[in-house]
Amino acid sequence: GQFGTGELRSVCVVGDVWDKCRERTFKGACVVPKQMSGVPELVYAAEVDLEGMRAACPAKQKKACACPAWASSHGILATWDAGVTLNDGKPVRAERHASKYRVTFADGSAVRPAYLEDAGDSDNNHLLCFNETFAAWEAGESPMSLTFEAGFLTDPNNDGLNEETTVNITRAECVVEKVSEIVDQSNGAFF
Repeated sequence: GQFGTGELRSVCVVGDVWDKCRERTFKGACVVPKQMSGVPELVYAAEVDLEGMRAACPAKQKKACACPAWASSHGILATWDAGVTLNDGKPVRAERHASKYRVTFADGSAVRPAYLEDAGDSDNNHLLCFNETFAAWEAGESPMSLTFEAGFLTDPNNDGLNEETTVNITRAECVVEKVSEIVDQSNGAFF
């Protein structure tokens, strides 16, 4: 075809493609495409302010964008490259599987969420909830990375169990500011 017959090695953005907050462009960004038959992989993580999300979220979508009332004000939005389920096809369970995630700070300390909320999007976005605020967060440190343990999740095609995946965590200010717009446009999903 017009793109040749060789293996696709990268995809690069050549024009201005802006993030949802219109704060930065992805022009010049390149990624290596993942094969469609691969196992699920954690691809994005963002720190979110749960107080702001609770206030901004439309009433009809409260479950899709907020942790339980007992949770601390810190949360992490985790995004997978495909829908994920347990190996038996059942959905990921809030209390039982939240502990498979690990958040690491610059000082090497690590915490695990107490609960996860499905973003209502066929399970490729999880909102991670914590039952306390940890010393690193209180000291103003932002979390550095998010890891998910190997061997628990598969994709809808049951292509195999996930490998351990670690991604850097970003600060998602616009998720809080525009959550109602994002949720409304995506029928409950964040992205």
